[in-house]
Amino acid sequence: MGVIVPVPYPLRTCPGLENWLRRSGEEYRVFVDETFHQFFELDPRGYFCHGAVGIPERDYKAVRQAMAPIFQRYRELLVPELTEFKHREFKRIPFESRWPLAQQIHNVLHEHSCFVSGFYTPARSFLLERIRIDLLNTTDTVPVDVKHLIAEMAERTRAEWTGPGMSTILNDLFHKAIAGWLNFADGIKIRLRVVIDPREPKEDKAIKEALLKAAETVAVMVPPTLGRLLDVDVSRTSDEEVGLQLADLIAGEVRVFLEANSELLEFGSSPKLITAKSDEAIQAWEDFRGVPFKQGSITRMPNALRRRFFSRDPKGRSVLPCFADLFASGMVTCFGSWGTPRHIMFYDGLLYDQLD
Repeated sequence: MGVIVPVPYPLRTCPGLENWLRRSGEEYRVFVDETFHQFFELDPRGYFCHGAVGIPERDYKAVRQAMAPIFQRYRELLVPELTEFKHREFKRIPFESRWPLAQQIHNVLHEHSCFVSGFYTPARSFLLERIRIDLLNTTDTVPVDVKHLIAEMAERTRAEWTGPGMSTILNDLFHKAIAGWLNFADGIKIRLRVVIDPREPKEDKAIKEALLKAAETVAVMVPPTLGRLLDVDVSRTSDEEVGLQLADLIAGEVRVFLEANSELLEFGSSPKLITAKSDEAIQAWEDFRGVPFKQGSITRMPNALRRRFFSRDPKGRSVLPCFADLFASGMVTCFGSWGTPRHIMFYDGLLYDQLD
């Protein structure tokens, strides 16, 4: 039997906690944007990544003003005619200029008690998670040769997407994010309004309704979160909202960082299913209404991997370490390479894979 530990709550170890607790009782706007490539085709080489930036409502005007000279410097380094901040342009800036620009953005966000978060979903891992669920109660591991299962699951999943637009799959992706934001909000006692860059009216309406319903589900499971999500706004565009432009930056940097450090997805990931009866070296358990439930498996992160969240990238690929202390609950969420939803808890040095 593996070692049993309580479900880790990284909020306690995150250095931003004191800064956020100063805003208890306040309202935050959480701006959300995404970056993706060949994901909706379910190409195993594709990905979907959404990033978020939470800004206190009463500080939003001040953040906009503080960002103005930084955006001006961004334009000077690229093209003066640029009208909004985009990660695809930002990453063209030479690293020696990009790093200090990112530090300036960090300083603005830190000064105003903002937080960021990121959720990275490789298409292959997304399909593997569905395969793992299918295999429950029939086997205890995913076959090593899984190529044909991935192809079959991709075809089946595409057939299940009913829309409108891509709302079915986007709702699935956002469900994990909304649960994370609400639990974080409950931890520091704030209220949230989520702002999502609009795509198409019918799709946006379906996404809004699904997120509000998801928030109600979380409230049933964790009653203190009831009422923490005030609204979902799908009417504002990125050219209107600095918050959405900052969310685009975070989404892009999370994706670039995890692609550059793919060992964070691979280390400790296993085809073995994580179930209530499986035996892992370190198991995470949680009491729910007095009953203990297994929640997942924990792997200690090698120090060499953990340090990458706090060090300049020697190859100049990502500036994500500039924002490390701003990540909600001190973690980035992704999928392990074998399809388990994974929290990378870099302050605690843990990789937390959730139960299948």
